[in-house]
Amino acid sequence: MVTLQEVISLLEGIASVKLEKDEELGENLAISRDRVVALAPEGAWERKLGAGRLVEVSIADFFPEVVRYGTEVVHVVFYLKYRFPKPVYDTLHGREVQEVSYRAIPLLAAIHVIKRLYGRVHLYLNSERPAPIIVRPNPLGQNKGFEIVIAPRIP
Repeated sequence: MVTLQEVISLLEGIASVKLEKDEELGENLAISRDRVVALAPEGAWERKLGAGRLVEVSIADFFPEVVRYGTEVVHVVFYLKYRFPKPVYDTLHGREVQEVSYRAIPLLAAIHVIKRLYGRVHLYLNSERPAPIIVRPNPLGQNKGFEIVIAPRIP
């Protein structure tokens, strides 16, 4: 049986993120300081978002994006962009969006960690609004392990 600490250790070693347990969120939950990566028992986000809105996607559905920040000192961040089949409404910004991006290194590390620990991986996105991508070992409804969620960047 995989423990929360095993998942945290592997993810931190690969993605250079620091995950901290958050007692306010729950005993088996951890989140990064920048709030981009979270770790929870499978089903946590499914319950929060509703399974009917989640669709399974493949890593091949994403394409690379390089984003440069800053003028004097340029910082380069790699993202993986997903294009929705039809525009979805972004409640945070009050507009429709066609695509969202996820930081590439945490997303690819999450996929690797789940595949390494469980031997399989499933990716789920909310089909109705921009939301975190869910990386988990089991199909929806089969909640036996841990899932990793990565927050989106909305261009």
